[in-house]
Amino acid sequence: MKNDFTSKLLLLILICSLGLFVSACAKKSATLDAKDAASNDKQAGIQARQVNGSGYGSAQGDSDHKAAKDKISTILDHVFFEFDRYHLTPETRQIMEKVSAYLKDNPSVNILIEGHCDERGTAEYNYALGQRRADAAKRFLLDTGIDPRRLKTLSYGKDRPVDPASNEGAWAKNRRASFVVSQTQ
Repeated sequence: MKNDFTSKLLLLILICSLGLFVSACAKKSATLDAKDAASNDKQAGIQARQVNGSGYGSAQGDSDHKAAKDKISTILDHVFFEFDRYHLTPETRQIMEKVSAYLKDNPSVNILIEGHCDERGTAEYNYALGQRRADAAKRFLLDTGIDPRRLKTLSYGKDRPVDPASNEGAWAKNRRASFVVSQTQ
C-alpha cells in the first residue's frame, strides 16, 4: 500500500515536471520568434524612420510627410564607430556634415540619435558606450549650430543589432549611431 502510494506520487511529480518543462520551452520559443522577427526588421536596412506621435513630434501632411521621409532616408545614414570607441572619424564627420546641412535647411525636423554597440561587453558597459556614441553625434551637430531642443539621445547598447551574426562584419555594422527623424508642428 505504501509502495503503491509512493509510485503514484512519483508519477504525479514526473507528469507535473514534464508539463512545466514543455510550457517553459514553448514560452522560450515564442520569445525567440519575436526576436527573430525584430532582427529581420533590422536587417531590412531601414536607415531613417519617421516618428509619428509618441510625444516626440508628428508629421504635417501626408504629402509633406512622404517627401520629407524620402529626402531624409537619402541624407541621414548610420554613423559607424571603431571597436570600443566613440570618437567621430573623418568619414563619419562627412556624414554628420550632411545631417547638419539637412537640419539647417529643415528647421521643423527633430531627431533622436540612437547609440548602438556590438554584442561584446557587458550590458551596462554597452549602454554607457552607446550613450557616448549618441552624445558624440549630438555634440557635433551642436557645434555646427543646431538648436539643442531639436536633438535627443538614447542608448540601446547591444539590444538592437542590425546584424545578429557574431563576426567582425556584423559587429562593425552594429557599432553605430542611428537617426530617428520627426517633424514638429
